[in-house]
Amino acid sequence: IKDKDDFSYNIDGFDILNDKYSGVNTYDKDNKKIKTEEAFSVELNNETLNITIDTKTILINVNEAKLSKTLPYYSYLDGKLYFYSDKEKTNLIGSYTCKNKNKVSSDNMNLNSCTIAKDSIFDDNYVNISKKRDAIIPLYNKRYVFIYDSPELANESNIEIKFYDLVDKKVIATYSQVDTNTQANNEFSLSNVSNLDIIAKLANDKYGIININNDKASATTIEDNWKYDKLERFDKYYLALKDKRWFIIYGKNDTSFEFKDKIMDINDKYVILRDDDDSVKIYKNEDNAKPLINDSFNYIVLEKEVFAAVDGKNKLWVYKYDSDKKKKKKGIYLDGKKYYSEDVENYPFEISVNASKTEVKVKVYNGKKYEDSETLSLVNNNIGEE
Repeated sequence: IKDKDDFSYNIDGFDILNDKYSGVNTYDKDNKKIKTEEAFSVELNNETLNITIDTKTILINVNEAKLSKTLPYYSYLDGKLYFYSDKEKTNLIGSYTCKNKNKVSSDNMNLNSCTIAKDSIFDDNYVNISKKRDAIIPLYNKRYVFIYDSPELANESNIEIKFYDLVDKKVIATYSQVDTNTQANNEFSLSNVSNLDIIAKLANDKYGIININNDKASATTIEDNWKYDKLERFDKYYLALKDKRWFIIYGKNDTSFEFKDKIMDINDKYVILRDDDDSVKIYKNEDNAKPLINDSFNYIVLEKEVFAAVDGKNKLWVYKYDSDKKKKKKGIYLDGKKYYSEDVENYPFEISVNASKTEVKVKVYNGKKYEDSETLSLVNNNIGEE
């Protein structure tokens, strides 16, 4: 069944039991019609097409077709999602049968129960900051798709995201949340990937990594996959929580030291850890690490020669790693408090060390531009002491 724009209202078609397309009427000897036989009949009743085949009646929701005409690369009709390789929907790739059918009407032109899944946001550290993004997960390699298939009033306990193979026509796995790191977008699209790692969360709240490699999809071979209590991206590595200990996964059987508090940033010598009160401290990057200084801060940034720290009064202090850690007598007041945030174009401060490593320059953002605030000597043991 198609409309005047040649858009299909059904994809799979219906079996017709006879060839009486124009109808055959049977009359008795008194010329009274006693029976009508027809291959099928169609009647539009408000927002529903009633199709009768023999004694069977099939109902088609007209609004599903109207909605599907607006959706790129996929349609939803009669409890199924259909996927195409082109926006015009001339080349069908495959379909998925929904466990939870959508309730589409003129008052609700949305797919609420069975639709394309969106990314969750797992990252929240200084290296990969938490980015607010509304991202519809694309169809990968014209084969793999993440489908949100959950009850209408689903909560965290019964949300299901199906990782579906359109070629083999099977569900590979079911997750409660997925983070593909897709950029913010407002429509479904196609994406070709050769080696994509995706963080996923199971219904038991354990995390793992899956990989799409051309025409193959599988769980990665990192140690203890699907046993992590948290997983985040950390540049090209992963930040993990397991058995109440945080560490960086550099590769298979290759991790950093483990720490009780969350790792926010790390280099070869030092690590910034955040406690349950969201305060941060700097530690030496070693086993059974101890704080480099005992003070807690709102934010710390690691540079090669120095580190900068913002205290609870929003004052900035600059330290040398190898000094006796005495700070400048007067801290630098900052205007802004979003020290690391995706939704801020200009952070409250910038610091840089000159090429000869003799001084550090601090710039503070005044709401319009960065202004030179301090130039501190690195020659003196106690940085900036007067």
